Amino acid sequence: PQQSAFLSLFQTRAIRALDLSYCHTLRDESLISIATYCPCLEVLNLSGCSGITDLGVSAIGGKCSNLRVFIMKLCDQEGLTLAGLACVSNAPRNLKYLDLAGCTQLTDATLCQILKQTPCLRSLSVRGCKQITDESIGILNMSCKQLRRLD
Repeated sequence: PQQSAFLSLFQTRAIRALDLSYCHTLRDESLISIATYCPCLEVLNLSGCSGITDLGVSAIGGKCSNLRVFIMKLCDQEGLTLAGLACVSNAPRNLKYLDLAGCTQLTDATLCQILKQTPCLRSLSVRGCKQITDESIGILNMSCKQLRRLD
């Protein structure tokens, strides 16, 4: 019953911003539904959502073509791997704000893959991502000419 109410809310297709931060019961099935039923979604905050994996993030990256702001702070669980983070690069090329702070599994290779696919990025947060080095900064400089904020 709770799941069907959740899904009926998304079937309106008019939702443009969704903050699900620290919703520990959020699962991939819900993200897949959001990706399917919210084609106009522009802002999504999944910070601290410990129940999501590569499958859900892949759905968002693949289907939410209007996404401009994607926040995944502190999404550092086992089920979310480099492959899932790389799916962020499938998000639309007009992604302007990306926050991956505290995603300690994020590497230079994955970040570079994301940066090459998001040329309109204006703000990037990788604070606390211990595997990020100067290599990413070089790619960032070449790929994201509109970047104004790096944290």
